[in-house]
Amino acid sequence: MINQNVHVMREVVEKLTQMLAQRGIKVTQIGMRAYVQHDLNGKPVRVNLPYIPDDATEDLLLAVQGFLDHEVGHLLFSDFKVLSEAAKLSRDKKQPEFKALHNVLNIVEDTFVERKMREKFPGSDFNLNAVSDFYLKKFIEPKLACRKSPKDLVFPNGAGNVESNRNILSRCWGPLQIKAGMLDKNGKPMFNGKTLRHFRASILIDLGATAKELQTSMGHATIQMTYDVYGHLLVGREQEEKEQERVRNIAKELL
Repeated sequence: MINQNVHVMREVVEKLTQMLAQRGIKVTQIGMRAYVQHDLNGKPVRVNLPYIPDDATEDLLLAVQGFLDHEVGHLLFSDFKVLSEAAKLSRDKKQPEFKALHNVLNIVEDTFVERKMREKFPGSDFNLNAVSDFYLKKFIEPKLACRKSPKDLVFPNGAGNVESNRNILSRCWGPLQIKAGMLDKNGKPMFNGKTLRHFRASILIDLGATAKELQTSMGHATIQMTYDVYGHLLVGREQEEKEQERVRNIAKELL
């Protein structure tokens, strides 16, 4: 069955193609992905829209319209001089932190142009919300939906079992360190998974956890194991507490 709104969308795409062509931007309709191709300076040179079949759903049409509104927002409100400078800095291998800053700038820029589109074109608010809802429902929510685990795990792997340490490091902790620039002299992530565990323990101690509370939290079989690993932190904290108590007692006597 042919969706009559498809014809309207195709006319919109045709008009947009003519407008973008005047700015040197090519519009294509290939495959099922929507994306923007940029040059080395961060300026868009090509906008690809998913092919719109005759029986396209209303959700898809609204998502395409929202995507178009978003890209038009960039053309109307983005400062490509600033984006160009940021793109150049992000390619500086001597300062990898600029790449992370460039990613943050892109996120802020997207938010900015969508806000400006909503202000200038009130009808754009509906379209932009539609593309956000479409993306969340079709791509994000399915990935976040964990398979029910017989072990009642909060974050199981695809089979519902405990996620392996190797996967956690290679897919999560390692990439996070690379993004943050926490690299050793060989360009590899500086910290392993145990670093997070030790960090958590040190924070608990700093917050006032007792040795017994720390043992339970860290899953140690004996209190001796807790002292063997974190004794230097616990003893230091206990000495500090004793010193503070001594000072308080002296203050009471003086007052």
